[in-house]
Order: sequence, then structure tokens, then C-alpha cells
Amino acid sequence: MSAFWHIRSKDNADHLHRFLLQRLSEGRHTFLSEQEGTRTADSNSSLHCVLRRLSEALNDAGKEMAHPFNPEFHIPWSEVSVKELLLRPIIQAKYGKASTTKLTNSELSEAVEILLGRIAELTGVTVAGLGGEL
Repeated sequence: MSAFWHIRSKDNADHLHRFLLQRLSEGRHTFLSEQEGTRTADSNSSLHCVLRRLSEALNDAGKEMAHPFNPEFHIPWSEVSVKELLLRPIIQAKYGKASTTKLTNSELSEAVEILLGRIAELTGVTVAGLGGEL
């Protein structure tokens, strides 16, 4: 079972408390995780969807990256490599932040649009962005 709680009020907290007490009385275990940062799970999911679509589009267009030790050996793009090699340098240069989790929704949207615009300009590969601010 997965449950997500967004605690924004005393009523939310009280409801969570009752839920936890009920699970304990049933002998069930519950693991809690606190999400810190400025983005929601939905905005994070949207980011990774764009990164995945971009990696697929780059690969489909034959724009794999060259291996640093052998330029004739091409490596397919992945969601992770797009984030680490293409997006992270933008967020570090523009916002001085090392992690996308530290960006506001507005900063994230802007960074992704910069990335997608530059990729389109350099390669002709285009994908839809995040659809405005998250």
C-alpha cells in the first residue's frame, strides 16, 4: 500500500495521526518520509518525463554522445545523462544551485526551456517542455 500525505493544516495532521494509530492497532508498520524542497512529486515527475522524452528524441535523431576516450564509439542518451550532462550545468551557471531539488518551479521551468531551446537550435531536435510553470 502506498499513501501520500500533504500536511498543510492541523486537520491534515490530525487525520494522519488517526491513520497512524489505526495502523498501529492493526499491527501494521508504516514508514514515513519527509520530502524537502520546493517542488511537488508531480513537478518532479514532469521533469523526468521531459528528460526521458528528450533522451529518446536525441537517440532517435542519431544524436548519441561520443565516448570521451573514443569519439567513434557513441553512447545513447538516457534520462540520467540528459539531466547530469545537459541540465545540471545550466542550473549551476544560472542559479548557483547544484541540485534540481533546490530549484523553485519557476527556476526549473526556465532551466528546462533554456535546455530545450538550445538543443533545438543546435540539433534540430524538439520536444514539448513542462507546459509553463509547474
